[in-house]
Amino acid sequence: MVKRIRKFMFVSGLLVSAAGAYAAAGLEPAAMTPLPTGAVMPEGWLKVQLDQMADGLCGHLHEYSRFLTPTNGWLRADGAIGWEEQPYWFRGFVKTAALTGDKRLLAVAKDWVEKILATRDGDGWYGPRRLKNHRCRNGKKICDIWGHMVMNEALISWHEYTGDKRVFDMLLGFYRYLSTLDETQFIPSYADQEGSGSWTWGIQTARAGDILPGIYQFHEKVKEPWLLDLAFRAWNHRERPALFMNNHNVNFAQLFGYGTVMYRLTRRPADRESAAYWFDLHMKAWGSTPRCGFAADEVVRIGCTDPRYGTETCTWAEFIRSFGLVGSVTGDTVWGDRTEDVMFNWYPIAYTPGWKELHYITAGNQVNLDVDTDHNYCNLPPQAAYSSRSYRCCRHNAHFGLPHFCESLVMKDRSGALDFWLYAPHRGRAEMPGGKTVSWKMETRYPFRETVKLSIDGEAAVRLRVPGWCRRFEVKRGGETVASADGGGWLDLGKVGGGAFDIAMKADCSWRDYPRHGGVSLERGPLTYSLAIKPVAESVRGGDFVQMKPASGSRWNFALDKSFSPVYRELAFDEDCFRFANASAEILVKGRRLPQWTLQDNQPAELQESPAYTEEPLEDLRFIPMCCARLHLTVLPEATTDAKRGFVWKKTPPFTERAKRPKAMPQ
Repeated sequence: MVKRIRKFMFVSGLLVSAAGAYAAAGLEPAAMTPLPTGAVMPEGWLKVQLDQMADGLCGHLHEYSRFLTPTNGWLRADGAIGWEEQPYWFRGFVKTAALTGDKRLLAVAKDWVEKILATRDGDGWYGPRRLKNHRCRNGKKICDIWGHMVMNEALISWHEYTGDKRVFDMLLGFYRYLSTLDETQFIPSYADQEGSGSWTWGIQTARAGDILPGIYQFHEKVKEPWLLDLAFRAWNHRERPALFMNNHNVNFAQLFGYGTVMYRLTRRPADRESAAYWFDLHMKAWGSTPRCGFAADEVVRIGCTDPRYGTETCTWAEFIRSFGLVGSVTGDTVWGDRTEDVMFNWYPIAYTPGWKELHYITAGNQVNLDVDTDHNYCNLPPQAAYSSRSYRCCRHNAHFGLPHFCESLVMKDRSGALDFWLYAPHRGRAEMPGGKTVSWKMETRYPFRETVKLSIDGEAAVRLRVPGWCRRFEVKRGGETVASADGGGWLDLGKVGGGAFDIAMKADCSWRDYPRHGGVSLERGPLTYSLAIKPVAESVRGGDFVQMKPASGSRWNFALDKSFSPVYRELAFDEDCFRFANASAEILVKGRRLPQWTLQDNQPAELQESPAYTEEPLEDLRFIPMCCARLHLTVLPEATTDAKRGFVWKKTPPFTERAKRPKAMPQ
């Protein structure tokens, strides 16, 4: 026993020594820094969507969610409930309130902040008291700070928007409190949580890296070395990667970027590159759908890689956040590309139009969103039907993706230049080196059109992200080309003294091939297109769910003939842009029915080999942006009429037995 204690003391000493060395070196400056909440404000279609969110699930959930009652532990320290649901909701709610200026939302946010401030203890703890000192069945005492990692982010947004110094002081005091916790209480290991009585206590260990960005923000304001010691301790307490980082889709969306965020403290090249490594590995194993989609249905399952399997709605929002964090550290524009991949394709269709309901699973091929069918997802139904009353974590959390995207549109680089990271209509204002203020406005219908007008008032150095899909990126001023680039990276305009710039991005229709199953997707610019399947919505189970099924006469089981070139056509643009009826573009292609491709568990059966042999006649097929298609088919087989070259598909059973389905991959 004495030897074990000495060994622990020796290891602890090494960790303290290492942490001290990192703290002394300080933080590596980020490649880019997001602007404070409220510095970037939505315009055009983005404002329409955020206003709808304010009037939708995000803006009204507190009125009926049992987790958000006035007696919850974040508003009253002795409340019986209080964990992640409340900070999840509040994080997106605060950002939405600030970005819309909605007086009702701002009043609710202020009321919550005042009550949260009142929960503060003299030692620095705030929030639910039951999470502070939990006794496990084995007698150990642990605390749970996972909810605080999320709530801190919400409160930082409020502080940035209002300047309320009390919030800043409370959060700094909370970090000081954490620095006093011993090793078994601060983000306890799974061994220290043994007998805790609930799986919830382990989330803070899996997601320990989520505490890092907030600590960094405070260190950059107060320059206290102990904050970086705290960051190092959190990093040391994290759950180590498994074979594919993590088998849970939301965990993965958060964990893959932690190492790169930690690079600012360690300065280890391996840490800087870790996000790219883990993301690419995961996508090669499980990604069989467009634009960062992957097969998980909550957890990845060996053998389940087809586009019929999907991803949890929380994952889309956490991806948007993680891509921004990683991109801000490295400055690599691919993370901006991936943010747009998710935001402009997957995220909108995880919700009903108007952002009033969401579902749990969005898959690449999903033609029935009903309540009752067991679709061979990881969990039992309902998973696909939309709801404002079900799906505990997602309905409280996922709405933060849209306001977070808006906040991330523009950042500052190390030199103080404005980096236009993402493209959407907005206006902004920032203080530049030397104390002068610059303002700007971006007018665009991107991603549905590929032109942008950027008007700048004041002097600023400007860089523009060139999307990886872009064939040609050209910037004009007064009709004359001032800069241009081809596909990917940054375009540096240097210091500009104001004026208007016209940006044109060249996009072409293209096929994306998938080596795993031979399927293909249809793309143009930042958008993936889906076979147009008109949905019919129906409210069921007393209004608790909205299910969508294909309109009568709709067909979906086609294989594509790639020998015919796609024909792109612009349609009328509507700023309520994520609705089936408002699709502002279409692509016409040729295809043939594939009768052997049938429904299985009320979703398209798994893809078989391509090219698929079919003798059916050639037909005209209409594709619309995936973000407008709640019922969607985005990965289809390739067709051939050559019996020698094609593969004859086998019919599949209409249902699968749950007992015989693949199990979750071991963690």
